[in-house]
Amino acid sequence: MTLQSTEFRRPCRTPAVESPRHHVVPAVLLAVLLTAGVVLPARAGRYNPSRKAQKHEITFRSQDPKTFYRALSFILEKQSPDQVMTINARATMAELLFQTENYREAAQIYLQLTEAPLADAYKLSSFQYRLAECYFYMGLYGEAYDQFSRVQTEGHKSLKAEATLGMAMAALAQGNRSSAQAHLDILLLENEYYKSYPRALYPAGIMLFQNEQYDRAITFFEKDLDDPKDLYFAGIAYRRQGQLPKALSYFQRLTQKFPGTVWAQRGSFEVA
Repeated sequence: MTLQSTEFRRPCRTPAVESPRHHVVPAVLLAVLLTAGVVLPARAGRYNPSRKAQKHEITFRSQDPKTFYRALSFILEKQSPDQVMTINARATMAELLFQTENYREAAQIYLQLTEAPLADAYKLSSFQYRLAECYFYMGLYGEAYDQFSRVQTEGHKSLKAEATLGMAMAALAQGNRSSAQAHLDILLLENEYYKSYPRALYPAGIMLFQNEQYDRAITFFEKDLDDPKDLYFAGIAYRRQGQLPKALSYFQRLTQKFPGTVWAQRGSFEVA
């Protein structure tokens, strides 16, 4: 079986940077932000800010983040781009778009934020990292790699390891297995934590699997067999090694534990 890059792209998608300074703001709080901080009274003569905020909140609750983004952009265009409240509002909107998988629109905002004059190094690196993630999920792997590399070399130290993992995944998505392996080896050498970090187990296992290092791949997959992806590829790795009874037991376990999923279907195919 030849594993395509799509095998690891979407399944490992999780928010990568969790910080009290960088998260999604609830709808009510977002409405307060718009009315209290972003719309300046001196510049509100052309429209009614409270009315606009009400429209924004309704739009957000209707699960239409793109329309909300366009409406908020109308307000932000009238504010100074380097104003703190403007930057915070853009960051909130970008995170909302990212979490709802509107990556292109989110990337447009994050690109602007990475060019804003920010004294907070962590916040700037967070924006750069999110931009890299947007590029990755848009399939722009070269741009994603370059942006992850920027964070890894110039960014805040708390995001360097995550950026290294991102570089490895972007390199693998481009078919550059040797580069992906090199980044992975560096990550695991410098950060023991990633040998058991749930979000890193599947990507790490896949990189090793692609390079036919099945023993090492299995050690990562088997650390999280509650994840159907890891269970499936552990079975495939055992089969590649000729350990058919072990592989068969994993495929059967997959169909029993995750019925109705695409992974269960793949497991059934392997058993048949």
